[in-house]
This record gives sequence, structure tokens and C-alpha cells, in this order.
Amino acid sequence: MYLRSLAALLLLLLAPWLRPSAHDRPQRVRVNDNHRAAGTVRDGLLTLHLEARLGAWHPDGDSALGADVPAFAEVGKPTEIPGPLIRVPAGTDVALTLRNAVPNAVLTVHGLHARPLTTPAADTLQIAWA
Repeated sequence: MYLRSLAALLLLLLAPWLRPSAHDRPQRVRVNDNHRAAGTVRDGLLTLHLEARLGAWHPDGDSALGADVPAFAEVGKPTEIPGPLIRVPAGTDVALTLRNAVPNAVLTVHGLHARPLTTPAADTLQIAWA
């Protein structure tokens, strides 16, 4: 009995250090309704800072089980599914920064290229975890 009580007390004292902190857990993924374009357009230039990171996705509602999934976000904002909307008028130049913050993963991105596509290889970017 004494050993069991001592073990329970020790576990209670260590619990705050054993649990992952709120900073270690991914933020909840937000549903993007695609009503707001990402980034800032000024003088014909879209400036956009994106990152891929893990987010807590609960597709069946907040009370249902979820999973940590890779998702895109504007830097400093929550992850979104689908990712941030990139929409600009034709002819707009785009200055895009893309960071991969998904641990131990290589991010493969398609479609970030000038139109028309000159070579098929220009369609693919691979970004290592940083």
C-alpha cells in the first residue's frame, strides 16, 4: 500500500513534465471557405509567406477523433484545409516564400510555375524539412 501511494504521488509530481505542452501539440486545422485570398498585393506583386506544418484535423467535428496531418498556412496564421487561397489577376508577379516545417518530411509541391509551363521538370519543387 505504501509503495502504491508513493508511486502515485511521484507520478502526480512528474505529470506536468511527462505531458506534451500546448506548444508541442499541433494547432487545430481550420476550414478555409476560400473567400479571402492569401498574401498581400501591391503594385502588381503578390507577396506571400507560406509554411507546411502539422495540424490537428477533425473532419467529423470537434468532438470526434482527429489526426495530425500536414497542412499549409500563412506564416503566423492557423493551418487550413484546403490551404490558403492563392488568387491574383493574370499578369501579377508572385513573390512566394515556402517553408517546410513538417518533421522529417520532404515536401513535394506542384503547380508553382509561370504559365505556360516550358518544361515538365519546372512543375515540381522538393523542399526538405527545416
